[in-house]
Amino acid sequence: MSERTCSRCNQTKTTDDFYKRTDKRGPGFDCWCKDCRIADSLKYQAAHGCSSGKSKYIPKKSMYLNREKEENFMKYMKENPYYFRSVFHMEAHENNIKRAFQGVA
Repeated sequence: MSERTCSRCNQTKTTDDFYKRTDKRGPGFDCWCKDCRIADSLKYQAAHGCSSGKSKYIPKKSMYLNREKEENFMKYMKENPYYFRSVFHMEAHENNIKRAFQGVA
């Protein structure tokens, strides 16, 4: 197991303590150790009012098709309650879905 020095904290650590990197420079390891990278990420999130708990759900483009009809809208939202909550900020119950469709249509 090889070692490398973090360019932020200047500590020598094993390569297991660094994230792997694959980009145009070729395979290798990040110049910051995992601890420094996480600390920097948390600092950024605190400064910019974001968190790691944000929704990263992005439905497939084909799932958007044919939602202009109520039955298709209902079916889509029942199958994707997490998406419904993130867009309409309420639970994906049948009455809420109908109300959301009437508001959108």
